[in-house]
Amino acid sequence: MQPQSNKPSQTESLRDRFFALAASPNEAEAQKLRDEVNALDVEAATRLDGLRVSFHPTARYKAVRFFDASLVDERFARPLPHLPQLAAGFVDPEELSFRNFENIVSLDGFFDASPLALIDRTRFGDKQVYAFTLDAPAPMKERLSKLDDLGLYVTPLNAASRGGQRYIFHSTQLAQSLTAAVKEGLGKSLLGGFSHVNPIFRCNRFEPGDEKFHQHFDTPYFDAGRKQVSRYTLLIYLTGGSASPSLEVEGAEVLNRVSPFTCVVMDQQYAHEGQPYADGRKVFLRTELIFDEPKLASDPAIAEVFAKAVYLTGQSVFAPELERWAEAAYNRVASAHWKGLEPATAPEPLLHKDFRGLQFVTNGYDFYFPKAAVDVKEATALALLDTFNVELDGVAFRKACKTRTLPPGTTPTASLGSPKDPVIAPLDKELLLPLAEEPNGACCPFHGATFHAPRHSEVIELYGQAQGWVRERLTTAPVMLMGDQVMLDPSRFVVDGDKVHVLSNEALRPVNFAACWNYGGMPPNYLGVETVVKVLQPLVPPVLFGEEQGCWHLRFDFFRNAFLVKQQTIDVPIPVILDRDPGDAEEVGGEPWMEAAGDEEVLPAVEGPTTHKWWGADSRLLRELNRH
Repeated sequence: MQPQSNKPSQTESLRDRFFALAASPNEAEAQKLRDEVNALDVEAATRLDGLRVSFHPTARYKAVRFFDASLVDERFARPLPHLPQLAAGFVDPEELSFRNFENIVSLDGFFDASPLALIDRTRFGDKQVYAFTLDAPAPMKERLSKLDDLGLYVTPLNAASRGGQRYIFHSTQLAQSLTAAVKEGLGKSLLGGFSHVNPIFRCNRFEPGDEKFHQHFDTPYFDAGRKQVSRYTLLIYLTGGSASPSLEVEGAEVLNRVSPFTCVVMDQQYAHEGQPYADGRKVFLRTELIFDEPKLASDPAIAEVFAKAVYLTGQSVFAPELERWAEAAYNRVASAHWKGLEPATAPEPLLHKDFRGLQFVTNGYDFYFPKAAVDVKEATALALLDTFNVELDGVAFRKACKTRTLPPGTTPTASLGSPKDPVIAPLDKELLLPLAEEPNGACCPFHGATFHAPRHSEVIELYGQAQGWVRERLTTAPVMLMGDQVMLDPSRFVVDGDKVHVLSNEALRPVNFAACWNYGGMPPNYLGVETVVKVLQPLVPPVLFGEEQGCWHLRFDFFRNAFLVKQQTIDVPIPVILDRDPGDAEEVGGEPWMEAAGDEEVLPAVEGPTTHKWWGADSRLLRELNRH
């Protein structure tokens, strides 16, 4: 026998070399690695947070993400010595949508309950901008300083406008310690309605010579359900240095020379920017102070611009020229929370998309579809898939589209052609659920020489129950993805005046199935999975629509009145009867369809007498076996 080699495979080698170069950069080796990665196209190893994830870089999966290590196998690297609970993987940037742009890493447990204090308060002019020194025990300062060494930095999507690198993390303990410090150090006059420090932190790093963080407004935290909003930004400078200036607020220099552990509290209505230090690395944390606000208002015009900004941020993966416009839109929205919405200074971009011959135009809020090609329900479904960037046959929807940015001033309804073949085909659900064969009268695997699973009455009965389970879920699904087709269930799209309501059932009715083991297995051992239908169950606000120059004009205002968008994807396994040998069914066991459908909570309880079922709890066969 040949000794087993401990040499890593090609993919494991790519993984290890990537993280070695991240720790010790070498441009020649990095270029060699990039060439090998760009030549490799393989499938991902798993799926997490709605994204396919590879344990090594490939031509498609290049963006690093960090996950809870307990969710992945040993092939995924644990590259962070201080954080062994985190594993690293690689995702396709083109699969991202507004639901998973950011990789928020949990650092709960990294900090302890050390007391913090804000001391040496200084105010800058007449603005609501204050500087403090963060007083903390030495172990806490050491922990804060280690945030720069964790190896979590990634280049943000809007790198051209914000410069440097950053990562986002969650820490309840750090937020609680800072909340107590803010209550002590900021003063009652500023803290009316103060609730807590946001536990989501952004860790930013700039090297000398990096692009500056251009003038911008911080997007406020907003929770309509709790009636909370942020009013102040909290900055914590972990390193010291100097720049001209390090921080500028409303055109005025606030900080030039910065000492380590300087804190700044700043009203979020101010535009500000920051320069890298000239003499060393600049590292700072950013979070916000959250206040209770019972009189929150809503402005649909602000929500419209915000929807466009979010959508175009995702599209900038394909078209980098959109990044600047998206950043300007974010700034208009953030400013509008305090000063009202100002007019745009440049024409808003429009994207022309071609999906399988169907052309449409969108900016993330307005969608235009030719009426000759689709009806309003089909247009709604396609706009929904584009907004969520839903996967179709292994490919993200936006990646499956041919997309180009239209010249400024283009009329959105112009030049929208129609496909030759239907883009959306209705699904005949019964094609997935063929009739079973006629039973042949066999008793059971133990007694029946003529036993044949596809023709056994009790297997057929269970097959019928499984089909009923599938039929119910397919019927209630608003949009179904199967293979490379998009399939609609029009009954779940309700047109009411100028609105389309997309209905969905969140809760599935719990059902149970119980049986016992004996020779030849049970009916579930003979029920396999023919295929799996992806069922998308989105919960969205009403979609507004109208007609404009031969087109449907849809408006997707997902953020209006603080609506949050929720997507739930479930797998619906289609049953097929397996013609298994009874001995194999007994020895191998396994219940493929039952396991795929959710084990014991997928089939209704068997009704009626069970004395004639060989697998029933009071079957004659079971009593005979128990006697022996």
